[in-house]
Amino acid sequence: MKIISGLRNIDKRFKGGVLTLGIFDGVHIGHQKILKKASTVLTFSPHPMDILSPGNAPPLLTSLEKRMELLSLMGIKICVVANFTNAFSRIPAGEFVSQVLVKKLSTRALVVSTDIAFGYQSRGRIDLLSRLSKKEGFRLIKVTPVYRDGEIVSSTRIRRLIRQGYLEDSERLLGRPYSVTGTVMRGYRRGSLLGFPTANIRPHHEVLPPPGVYCGFVVYNKKRFNALANFGFRPTFYGREKSFEINIFDFKKDIYHKQLEFIFKYYLRRERVFHSKEALIRQIERDKKKAMGKLA
Repeated sequence: MKIISGLRNIDKRFKGGVLTLGIFDGVHIGHQKILKKASTVLTFSPHPMDILSPGNAPPLLTSLEKRMELLSLMGIKICVVANFTNAFSRIPAGEFVSQVLVKKLSTRALVVSTDIAFGYQSRGRIDLLSRLSKKEGFRLIKVTPVYRDGEIVSSTRIRRLIRQGYLEDSERLLGRPYSVTGTVMRGYRRGSLLGFPTANIRPHHEVLPPPGVYCGFVVYNKKRFNALANFGFRPTFYGREKSFEINIFDFKKDIYHKQLEFIFKYYLRRERVFHSKEALIRQIERDKKKAMGKLA
């Protein structure tokens, strides 16, 4: 997939193809229904809420890098990443269509959800887009939203499910298990002292489930490994800040400052205080055995 950073970097050779637009955070099954009909994507970075409501933006389901990976897997050929600014947010819907979609992106066909909202203050709706498509001469392909259990599949809904710990439900709406990408940081090496070395990762602003012990998979250098993850406060060691520690099975590489992706599969148990090192080791051994059984 070709990635074009910024609308200014589109030249006259650009052919819009079948375009769709949106944040596509999570690239969930609702997004996938739209993306299957498109070849080109216009997306935005940073997330509009980071600009329109600083400090109140929701954590993301996917980083920009992960979003690009997922869009490519969907068969998208070109992705234009527009820089979302205050000035950009004030472009009226009609001007956005004529100046951005038509003049800049040479849109010949546009795929959108029937519940689309775009332009200044999200005033642009499907009826306006229908009229403008006829005026500007491009084909409009309308896609109805995807429902599950009587509710529209949305990034907001999936964030809520993950925060509440409903990983199986979020997996059903995403079309894949939820994952978090993070950079490996140096920790206190307590895991190594216990015989279970861990990678301490700093997530890249993604939403996280409730504290607890989880099992799943780590992706590193395009290879997948079974793993155990503890997300929380490490109460046995009087932790005050949340940490994300991953014990990767049968893995001995030096990965400080590298990126890892942890794919959540199963919740195993809540965090608890252990009154001796031996008790903690026995519990980790039980956790690992249970994880190996579930991931087999």
